[in-house]
Amino acid sequence: MKRVILLLSLALSMPCALACEGSSPIPGVTRDINFGFNSSEISNAEILSLANWVVDTHSKRSVLKGVSITGLADKREHNAQHIAEARANVVKKTLDVLGVQAAQYEVTAHLYRPALPNDKFEPSGTRAELTLIPECLEK
Repeated sequence: MKRVILLLSLALSMPCALACEGSSPIPGVTRDINFGFNSSEISNAEILSLANWVVDTHSKRSVLKGVSITGLADKREHNAQHIAEARANVVKKTLDVLGVQAAQYEVTAHLYRPALPNDKFEPSGTRAELTLIPECLEK
């Protein structure tokens, strides 16, 4: 999953790098939004945390080139593909309410497949991954 986000970030930043000759592209920033098992509702704590993160990110990178949202679901969840799609869409709607604007939006969803099954450090599949990709800055 991390490889997909990295490739997406690189792909979306390539036009930016070419458009801003002489300056380096700024890397995207990624955050997980956690959900309860079998749920596509964002908790108030997650909304507040997301809003604070968006404000902080916006203060450092005021213009966004792209936004990537990937809704994930654990294969054990009821109607997992539908839940993954609902998670991605609820994050998109929350970003709309927060006023996040970007030239490009990508919203996808799929079942989570752990890279290292049964690893205690492996992230949960009950989440959405959000990446904000800033415009490059002119020097």
